[in-house]
Amino acid sequence: MTSTLITPEDLQDLSEPELRSKFLQCSNDVARLEQTVKGELPLARASMETVSRELILRRLRAPRLG
Repeated sequence: MTSTLITPEDLQDLSEPELRSKFLQCSNDVARLEQTVKGELPLARASMETVSRELILRRLRAPRLG
């Protein structure tokens, strides 16, 4: 895990499977860091929220079948 914030612009060119993978990676990193770091993880949590929000937005914008 880096201490770099993931922004929506960083996610623009990623496919949904790549976004899911990035979310899982961020989630695992946050869980691992919470066990070893005493204190807040603002960049890691913000990055995880950014990826999650992008996944939700893409699902809402996707064409509906039926």
